[in-house]
Amino acid sequence: ATGAKLVFTTNWSAPAFNLTGATAITGSGDVSFKSGYTTTANIAGSVSASSLTVDGANVTLNGALTVPTVNFNSGMLFLNGTATGLTSLTLGGGTLVSGSALTTADLTITGSATPALAGPGTFSVTGALTFAPCANCSPWLYLDGATLNTSGTVSQARNGLSSAWFKLENGATINNTG
Repeated sequence: ATGAKLVFTTNWSAPAFNLTGATAITGSGDVSFKSGYTTTANIAGSVSASSLTVDGANVTLNGALTVPTVNFNSGMLFLNGTATGLTSLTLGGGTLVSGSALTTADLTITGSATPALAGPGTFSVTGALTFAPCANCSPWLYLDGATLNTSGTVSQARNGLSSAWFKLENGATINNTG
C-alpha cells in the first residue's frame, strides 16, 4: 500500500534477519532497518521500494537496490549488488560500503556525526553535495578507499560556528568537476 512501511527491528531475543532466498522485497512504501538492540540483516534478493532507511542496523544487501531515496542515520550498509534510480542520499552517520558504482542526484550530510563512504566502489553525485550540520557542529565525510565524483555544487549550510570536513584514507579520491 502507498505509504506503508516494512520495518525490520529487533529486541534482545531476536537480533538477526537472514533472508537467504532470491525473493524480492517490493512495494510502494519504505523499507526500514532499525536497531532495537543490534539488528543484523542479510538480504539475498533485490529491494525495490519508495525509500530505504537504515537507523543503527548492520545491513547487507546482495541483490539489486532500486529506490529513489536512501536515509542512512547510523550502522553499516553493505551494497553488494547494483543500485539504480537513486535521486537522494542522506547520510547522518554510519558506514556505507559499496563494491560497485553508486550514483545519486543529491547527497546531503546532516547532523554532527562522521558518515563514511567505503569500499572499492565509486560514489557519484550528479547534483548537489550539501553539508547541513547541526548548530556549532563540524561533521566529517570520511572516504575509506572509495572514489567520490561530484559534478554539481558542493556547499555547506552554515549553522552558528559549524564547519564541514573531508577525511581521505586508503587511496580515497575526490574528483570535483562542478
